[in-house]
Amino acid sequence: MDLEKRRFRWNKAKEKVFICVMIGIPLIQFAIFYVWMNFNSILMAFNEGPEVIWTDGFVSLGKDMYGWDNFRRIFENESKVFSVALKNTFLFFLVGTIVSLPISLFVSFFLYRKIPLSGFFRFVFFIPSITTALIYVSAFTTFFEQYGPVWKICQMIGADWSNPLENSVKGVLTVIFYSIWVGLGVNMLLYQSAMSRIPEEVMQVAQLDGVGWVRELFQLVIPMIWPTLSMTILLSFTGMFTGGSIVLLFNNEGRLSELNTISYWIFSRSGESAADVDRNVAATVGLFFTVVGFPIVMAVKYLLGKLDPDVEF
Repeated sequence: MDLEKRRFRWNKAKEKVFICVMIGIPLIQFAIFYVWMNFNSILMAFNEGPEVIWTDGFVSLGKDMYGWDNFRRIFENESKVFSVALKNTFLFFLVGTIVSLPISLFVSFFLYRKIPLSGFFRFVFFIPSITTALIYVSAFTTFFEQYGPVWKICQMIGADWSNPLENSVKGVLTVIFYSIWVGLGVNMLLYQSAMSRIPEEVMQVAQLDGVGWVRELFQLVIPMIWPTLSMTILLSFTGMFTGGSIVLLFNNEGRLSELNTISYWIFSRSGESAADVDRNVAATVGLFFTVVGFPIVMAVKYLLGKLDPDVEF
């Protein structure tokens, strides 16, 4: 009897140890890679570097000094590069929210209605989302380079050729076009999953009543998938200042100085070759836009909640 009790206690102890280990691993990762890293980045934002001490003609470094100097540097020393990065970031955000999301919604709706070749179009739009971004960017850039398909077409028709990625305006527009095309798949997957939950009886009654596709979309489908639609809109605002990260793959050789975003700007100043002061400024930019973006996201969340049609099915 005592042996069975000891065995039972031993099994319970092993079970508790297993649970603690399984819970402990993600908690440790959360503490290191989220809590500590974010706390350290806040400290870096106010870190102005070590104090310089002169003693009998010799220079020594004292303790780190903290202040607001990094915030001043953003708008003074880095103003020109920073303004370009901010402009491109807002451009990516506006195009992604005003253009990409509606296109994803409309395409998802017509695929939901099972138009001819819907399976083919679904494959075309989804394939970029399940393929490595580096492969697609490499193929996309090669498409426009000399001796590529576009160059050969220009040679055949006698037109002048120029690589759009080597032009400031055309380069930004080309990357935006790529981000729209590649970004359709994820939102379409979410929208089509939500549309698949709509009862078929509702759509059949609408067809019997002669409801057109415009009313069907705006008065039936959108209210029924509003939680999913509002979530994608909110996520778009959440990533307002971090959009355009695909620029890293397009501009890895630094061939286009105007192709810059806030996220790429922070990355370029946080690499191994960057000075400590550059990392501090990068942390300052991240903290600044976190403070700016948080009330915007909360306001958008409140407005989306107010617009919720509260449809149950």
